[in-house]
Amino acid sequence: MSNQILLLEGSRFPSFDFHFSDSIDNRFKINSKPIFLNADDKTNQLTSEHHTIRTSESVWDASLILAKYLEKQVEQEQLDIIGKRVIEVGAGKALPSIAASILGAEQVIITDAPTVVSNIENIVKLNRIFNVEVKPLDWTDRDEYLPEVKAAWTFDYILAADVVWVEHLIEPLTETINALATTGHTVLIMAHHTRALRSDKLFFDNLVKNGWRFETIDRQQHCWEEGFVDNQVVIYKGIKY
Repeated sequence: MSNQILLLEGSRFPSFDFHFSDSIDNRFKINSKPIFLNADDKTNQLTSEHHTIRTSESVWDASLILAKYLEKQVEQEQLDIIGKRVIEVGAGKALPSIAASILGAEQVIITDAPTVVSNIENIVKLNRIFNVEVKPLDWTDRDEYLPEVKAAWTFDYILAADVVWVEHLIEPLTETINALATTGHTVLIMAHHTRALRSDKLFFDNLVKNGWRFETIDRQQHCWEEGFVDNQVVIYKGIKY
C-alpha cells in the first residue's frame, strides 16, 4: 500500500464531548441517548502510522451527519430500519452503526481494518449495545474476511461515511460493497465528502457498471433542526439491480 500523506480537513462539529462520564454538556445524542467514544480524557492511540489506520481515530463530519440523518428518517417513518440487518464498512468510530443499533436494527455488523477492531469493541462496550458484532474486514484482502462477515446474512442496509478518499483503495472498496449486497434488496446509504473528483468518478463508475443506481438525498432531508448540515457532505442512496 502507498504511504502517501493526505491533508484532510477536520470536523466542523468539534465541540461534542464523547468521553464516558456523568456530564450532560455537549453530548452527541441519538434518540436522546448520548454516545460515548472514549473511556477517559485520552483518545485511544493506535500503533500504526499508516493513514488508512490513523484516520479511524477521528470523528468525521460525514459520520455525524449520517447518524443524524438515520435518526430523522426513522423518526419521520421515511426509513424502515427497525428489525433490519445493517453493516457498516470502514466504520472508524462507528457512529452510524451505533445510531442504527439505537434506532432498532435487529443486528448490526461493524467492520474496519483488523488493527481498528479492538477500539471499536471498546466503543460498543461503552455504549452498552448488544445487537452489534465487530468484525475485521480489509478491503484489499476481502476474500479472507468476507466469508465470516457475510456468513448466512442478507444485509438490508450497507452504511458508509467518508470512505472514498485514497484512490488505490477504491476498487477494493467497490468490490467489497458488491460482495456484501444482495441484488434488488440491499440499500447502500453513504455520506460522502469529495476529496478528489477523480476518486469520486472511479468509485461511482465502478459501482454503476456492476448494476448500481444512485439517488442524491436532498439536503432538506438532513437534520437541519439540529444543525447537522455541511455543504461539502452529500448523502447518497444506492441499490444494485
